[in-house]
Amino acid sequence: MARLRAIVGEQDEFGRALVGFPSIKDSHQPDAFEVLPFRPETKSRKDRKRPNGPRMALRIFRPPLPAKVELTSNVPAAVIFQGTRKEVVNVSGPWRKSGAWWNITEEWARDEWDIEVNVQGHKGLYRIFRDHRLSQWFVEGMYD
Repeated sequence: MARLRAIVGEQDEFGRALVGFPSIKDSHQPDAFEVLPFRPETKSRKDRKRPNGPRMALRIFRPPLPAKVELTSNVPAAVIFQGTRKEVVNVSGPWRKSGAWWNITEEWARDEWDIEVNVQGHKGLYRIFRDHRLSQWFVEGMYD
């Protein structure tokens, strides 16, 4: 750890720690995390509770994929990304999220939708969002 700190430094220009482990912040902002000092784990893996049953995971695209979205009555009807037009068969949303409005450099606002698409007989589940600051649509990830 000391070697890493010697190479990258202790903090960035905003006073955030650079060496440690990532911890999710208590925020609705996408990808909000902080770096905390390393502390050895006290619980064994056997002591952790694991949920039963199947689970879905959202595979995040970094960076999010730019997209064009066709709307019908302000609801996504088709999404075009990576050169392919996908018909939306089911939607859920929007979820309006925003934060850090008090700090212009960190402010964010977006509408998120979960969509089911159909392409040549194959279905897929995606998360799309419209960034209000950029007035642009993106595909954030795909559900597995």
